[in-house]
Amino acid sequence: MLFTLLFTFMPRRSARGWDYYLAELRHEGTRWTILRYTNRPYIYVRDTQAPRGVTVRESCKPYEHANEEHIQIVVEAIKNVGDQEWVDVDFDLVSADEGTPLSWQDIRSLCQQDWPTRMKESTTSQYYGMIDCLEEEGVPRRFKSIKSWILEKKLGSSPCRNRLDFVSQVHKTLSLSNKERREPPWLTEKEIKELRVLHNAEKKGNTLIKTTVRRIRGIPTKEEAEEYFDAHYEKYPLDVWCFIMFMLYGLRNHEVWWASEITEEDSEKGILPGWVWVPGNWRTKSIRDHYVWPLHPEWIEKYDLKQIHKKNQALLHEVRKPKIVSEHDPTKPWNPADEHKDRGVCVNNRALGDWIGSRLRHVKELAGWEATVPDARGQYVHGVEKERISCYDLRHAWAISVATLPQFSNVTTEQAAEAMGHDVATHVKHYQHWVSKDAYRKRVMGSIDLKSAEGS
Repeated sequence: MLFTLLFTFMPRRSARGWDYYLAELRHEGTRWTILRYTNRPYIYVRDTQAPRGVTVRESCKPYEHANEEHIQIVVEAIKNVGDQEWVDVDFDLVSADEGTPLSWQDIRSLCQQDWPTRMKESTTSQYYGMIDCLEEEGVPRRFKSIKSWILEKKLGSSPCRNRLDFVSQVHKTLSLSNKERREPPWLTEKEIKELRVLHNAEKKGNTLIKTTVRRIRGIPTKEEAEEYFDAHYEKYPLDVWCFIMFMLYGLRNHEVWWASEITEEDSEKGILPGWVWVPGNWRTKSIRDHYVWPLHPEWIEKYDLKQIHKKNQALLHEVRKPKIVSEHDPTKPWNPADEHKDRGVCVNNRALGDWIGSRLRHVKELAGWEATVPDARGQYVHGVEKERISCYDLRHAWAISVATLPQFSNVTTEQAAEAMGHDVATHVKHYQHWVSKDAYRKRVMGSIDLKSAEGS
């Protein structure tokens, strides 16, 4: 029902005039261009590749140069003809409503009605910026030009992948925006897939570089963290509480908005003290709901974490308010009264996380936190130059500590991955290189009972 009404309520495109389309064809470098005569109402096309002194023109009757929709139809026909001869051109393949490329702002309007039903705000805000970029740069609605825009980013790189993903979403929206589910002729799935194949091939070629070159992270020791917390807690209690929670439980920035209160021991219910529960992707970026244990349990009492949890979480919801929409209809805001049948989905987690991240970067007294860089065994070497850290480095500190400290030697990779809210493949990719060869060998060999296997 949504898309059946879109073209009815489509904002009227502003008149652009003859010179606009003439310049567009010149920019495209097409063989044919538009031509008009003051004493004739109809549009003509002229062959720009004709020999000097020779004019090759063809009439486009009944399309008139005083009618912008007619100009658009002829311009689209010129693009479809390409470098071929002007023979048997079928203008019926192009219609003013469907075949003619919409302006980027028209496309933005369609996407603003479609994307919130399928994607979170952190993604759509990035994609709207790309539409604005295409508009500002005057990129024509033609795949050749859009491909050039995509390839401004290196094939195989994340920025290139992001642009490909964006174009795929535009294609999906435009294909859904007509009853026949017809894809736009200037942005076809086939062309997008062919470009993605090139991207993926280049990505595979970069695998060695990507797996051997990593950002050097400063990972604070327990003592370094406590020194920083103690120095700033009194003046910046909310910020420091967030930093403590990141390192204590390995939370992503935005997850501190949603983590449950710290548990009290309840042997009857099988509840251990000091754990927190983190909701899944209906509130966070985690794959599913999960529990996580404290890295340094003594911090709970040292920083009075149980008593201040509710208060600080409420303050966070004031300084940066979550945007929650209905899980059944993302175009509508969530009604807490319907919680029993509609949990709601938070769609601005990126904005939440950016707030605390920017505090660590821009608040003068908080910024500049530097920490030691451990070696592959998780050991800290004295004299090594320290690195400035980010909030996410505190999450890494939890993972690296669990992977390397002896008190966590019985924790499996699967258990650590689940506690961090991601899959095993992601965990191994980011954290296995911190585990020493000896520790990895002991963990793998100690988990396999070959004698039992032989007897079976």
